[in-house]
Amino acid sequence: MTYSTDHRVNDLVLTIINDGDGKQCGMDYAKRCAAAETGLFDYRFACRSYSRYSHAHYGTPHATQAQIIAAADIVQAYYRQHVTEIETTKGQA
Repeated sequence: MTYSTDHRVNDLVLTIINDGDGKQCGMDYAKRCAAAETGLFDYRFACRSYSRYSHAHYGTPHATQAQIIAAADIVQAYYRQHVTEIETTKGQA
């Protein structure tokens, strides 16, 4: 997985990946996996949702549109690779 030089983008990415039940971003693990191929807008929505959540709960500034787009691209790439690895592992079992 790649990281950004922007700490806010990395915060969005890592929080969404680790948000098991979707409380912070609105997408649970199963939904994030299901959106791996065609869910870029779903990931953008998750980034925007976490931006609002973190602003409300932690007082962090809202993420910019550019940060949301960059984070969503990274998250989608991560889940594409993750789902591929899961499918490959299932095929070997």
